[in-house]
Amino acid sequence: MKGLFLTILLIVLILVTISEAQEVEVQLQVSELTINIGETKSINVTVKNFQDKKDIFSLLVWPPLVPRFGIYTDIQPRIELEPNSKVETPVTFIVPECTIEGNLEFKITAISLTNVAINDTKTLILRVKGEGLTCITSIETNRIFNPGEKVKIEVSVSNFAEGGEFVLEVMVKKDGKIEKSFLDEIKLGSRDTKKLEYNYVLDEHALAGSYDVNALLKKDEKVISSRATKFEVRAIENLDYSHSTKNLVILQTGSIKIKNLGNSLSQPTTQNLVTPWFMKVFFYSPTKPLEESMTDNQVTYTWEVPSLEPLGEYEIKYEFRFWPVWVGVAIAIVLILFAYLHFYTIRVIKRTKPVGVLNVGREIPISISILNNSPSELRDILVRDLVPPIVSVVERFETLKPVKRKIKEGTELNWRISSLKPGEEVILAYRIKPIVDIMGTLKLPKAWVRFISKGREKKILVSKPIVIGA
Repeated sequence: MKGLFLTILLIVLILVTISEAQEVEVQLQVSELTINIGETKSINVTVKNFQDKKDIFSLLVWPPLVPRFGIYTDIQPRIELEPNSKVETPVTFIVPECTIEGNLEFKITAISLTNVAINDTKTLILRVKGEGLTCITSIETNRIFNPGEKVKIEVSVSNFAEGGEFVLEVMVKKDGKIEKSFLDEIKLGSRDTKKLEYNYVLDEHALAGSYDVNALLKKDEKVISSRATKFEVRAIENLDYSHSTKNLVILQTGSIKIKNLGNSLSQPTTQNLVTPWFMKVFFYSPTKPLEESMTDNQVTYTWEVPSLEPLGEYEIKYEFRFWPVWVGVAIAIVLILFAYLHFYTIRVIKRTKPVGVLNVGREIPISISILNNSPSELRDILVRDLVPPIVSVVERFETLKPVKRKIKEGTELNWRISSLKPGEEVILAYRIKPIVDIMGTLKLPKAWVRFISKGREKKILVSKPIVIGA
């Protein structure tokens, strides 16, 4: 805006006819000024008001900025002068370290703010001497972005010294934490300038606020120049609501999840759940509602939702507990099932009487009972038991005699029973005796029963193993 204003004023100066009588005069301390690269110097400017009235003058330096050299100026923008008086004020020239030698011409003008025709201009020659450095001359980006947008960063590097190889590092930071970094190796000749562009795509949930962009220019791992700028990410608030339920026989569970999909801290809010009035007796929530109200045969539960960090989530859980209604039915079903399993099943039990030390030749009674408590007749029953080789079977049977067969694992006993009606029981007994003294106990394997029930359906049942001995 300042540059535009100065341009307009200079154009006005050209277009306006200067009055014959000089009513204002600009005097410079010197007409030429020599300044070294990296220095700041000032000269005095004297403005004289030859009018017989007080006036306000605007002081201008053109150009105020020389982009190619990076030189800029500073002067008091306006002064007030009494009639036939003068004032002395400095004008300052700032020459950066990143520039080159050369001669520049500056116009220093005083112009009346009451009458632009009253003005005077003097010329100053600025002679820049010395050798510059290698510097980051600019770092630019747009100022404001939305989450998910692309941030374009432009960095200009100029070399006003000898040529060489350099490393440029650009970092995007949020609250001191590096969000993204770029690293480039660049070659620059003497008085060479390069412009590099970097693109950083913001995350869809990028945090709102100010981001720092820092550029470091290094040579031999030493930072020789740095520049920084900033950009802003707009605050977006976006609360996402999801409601899910799960139905069980005695329980219905529900969950309301509120998630902050925005990029800033959300504002506290509330969440409602409306149910029929008769469900009130079954309702339970571990998250205590803020308020409970009833209108039009409906119950409304209201919860308070706190502020949420970006991507933060708040869950409200609730239940409708129907178990008081179903508990009686469940108990009855369990009792009936237990009774059926206990009284109306087929049971195979292998037993023995307690014995002491298992001495050689001592007879031990073994029994296998098959009880049919099922509603169906059992047919083609095969009972099979195994006697370990460390004991022998006594050739005396008090019940049905088995068919014996020697196998690798010992002696196999097989009984065949044609049928067993509902409610009937059969007991098979035999005796065994150790063929050597057995220290400790002896484990006898399970008895195995196969039968046909309900037509041609074959089934197999086994007993539990038993342990004999002291």
